[in-house]
Amino acid sequence: MNGTSYTADAGIKVTANPLIFIGSAASALFTVFVSVRRPAKIAGTVSAIEAIRYTENDTAT
Repeated sequence: MNGTSYTADAGIKVTANPLIFIGSAASALFTVFVSVRRPAKIAGTVSAIEAIRYTENDTAT
């Protein structure tokens, strides 16, 4: 088998561009924002009394 070997003298240079990290963070924040939007709207329509009524008999063991 003739596999690929990466050694220190292979001439490969790896750089960390700050724009990659900023873009990744922005993409992650956008994904979270889109994912949380609809459940937050639904939860916002439920009254506090109704929410307590659903959770007061819920006992976790």
